[in-house]
Amino acid sequence: GEHTGEGFCWQARVGMSQFQSNYEITRDTKWLDAGVKYFDYLIGRMETDPDGYRGWIGPFGRGERVFFSDALVGDAILISEILDFSILVLEDENLKSIYTDKANSYVELAKKDFVEKWDNRGSWYEDGPYASYVSGKRFTIEDSGKVWVESDRPRMSNPFNKLFDAAQVSLRLYRITG
Repeated sequence: GEHTGEGFCWQARVGMSQFQSNYEITRDTKWLDAGVKYFDYLIGRMETDPDGYRGWIGPFGRGERVFFSDALVGDAILISEILDFSILVLEDENLKSIYTDKANSYVELAKKDFVEKWDNRGSWYEDGPYASYVSGKRFTIEDSGKVWVESDRPRMSNPFNKLFDAAQVSLRLYRITG
């Protein structure tokens, strides 16, 4: 599971901010070029779920059956770092002339394969004045041919750290799109 899914995302996130930090120190766009190459590699690792949305899908679970799914936090921790690049580019006239198309493609990815995906899956749950992203009820299994299998386990709220990571994506998108 460490080469796909949530485990992959946690490992892939390490050091992602260094592309932007090194650019800010040196003002050499080679760092941004390297960042784009890495971000595109990560995006190339995304797979499509039965509902047509992309994510970093991988195994999880215990027991006789292994389930496969993408994870809210996996999406959030990679996409928020990628959106930092988009913010940098779209707020800098010199960088806009070079990277606008790439920055906008990352914004569109975040809007569709994060916000729209998790909203359409009914993952945002409100209860009075409180709300949270909750765990999914649909997964795939290895022999399912990429069709959804309904879980009978109760939906649970994600831990706070994962909710904060998801909030970071929304805050970055708000900064970019208003």
